[in-house]
Amino acid sequence: MPCPEGSSGCPCYGNGTCDSALECVDGACLDPGCVEGTEDCPCYANGTCNAELECTELQVCKPDASTGTGGDELCVPPAPAGWQGPFAAAGGGDGPPSCLAPFDGPERFASAGLNVPPAECACECGPVVVDRCELQYEFYTSSAASACAGEIINNGEGTVTTASGCSFVSDDASMCLRVVETTPVDAACAPEATEVLPALSWDESVALCSTVPTACGEGDLLFPPLSSQYDLGLCIFTEGDVSCPVGSPFAERLVYFEDTMDERLCEACTCDAPVDAECGGRVTLGTTIDCANGPAFNDVAPPQDEPINLSAVRIDYNEFPSDAEGEIAGTCAPAGGAAAGTATPVDPITVCCLP
Repeated sequence: MPCPEGSSGCPCYGNGTCDSALECVDGACLDPGCVEGTEDCPCYANGTCNAELECTELQVCKPDASTGTGGDELCVPPAPAGWQGPFAAAGGGDGPPSCLAPFDGPERFASAGLNVPPAECACECGPVVVDRCELQYEFYTSSAASACAGEIINNGEGTVTTASGCSFVSDDASMCLRVVETTPVDAACAPEATEVLPALSWDESVALCSTVPTACGEGDLLFPPLSSQYDLGLCIFTEGDVSCPVGSPFAERLVYFEDTMDERLCEACTCDAPVDAECGGRVTLGTTIDCANGPAFNDVAPPQDEPINLSAVRIDYNEFPSDAEGEIAGTCAPAGGAAAGTATPVDPITVCCLP
């Protein structure tokens, strides 16, 4: 391919002029700031150039003196309307390579082959927690062999809760307490969910690297030689997933994506109703309004009879059996929390390259 007249390091036009900012020196178009021995600049006085350059017949340093045009330079048509480029395209794995000089102008990156690991989900249930515990009791007028006997002297239904405080039972004397039943009220477990979204990755990617070409042919563009990094060659692109432009030499079609829509998640984690929930707790008895002068029974476990000797009866069911307030024995089975959803590539671009 002939070295285009008027361009840097190439013959001057017939009228002794060059393209803008270049000067015609001894028949060659040169940059006024040219340094001897460098590309598109005069050769050294001994007819040599810097490494990987050769001195052409114009006495200008070029990568390939046998052609006088740079050998691997490419003269190609501009991108059709609606397309951008041409760019030097470098392919890679999960993450494109960097753009290197002379193709180190504005750049575009995209990827293909999205790998989507599922969400990592865990669903567990915390301890059984109650709003309150209810105790059903009976007080008797006598006891025999550590068992309650005689008449029941309860006042009302014979129930008290951990929220009731010291409650009146009877002004009659009692000789025995029977703990009939303890019942958790509004017992539940709080779900404990964790969600981790592993990083997405791509099988391949592309870097579209630009430079400022010079003119060649009839309205075409001249690009510097491509290094081995630019394994996809010269390419154009447009946004969307479309066909390559009809009649264009850029006919090798590739589709990449510039972003992802990540809709991975963990489904709601819930807890079934508690099983084996037991209140236990502490019962304090007395004759005063604070239930402070009678016996106390820790960790009650109905059915349970306790001989007592009180001239009148008040009862306080006032402690939970664990260190954390509201926690009782029992378990809840977790439900849900499964991985769901996926991630999809979005914002496609179509890249069309020279065959």
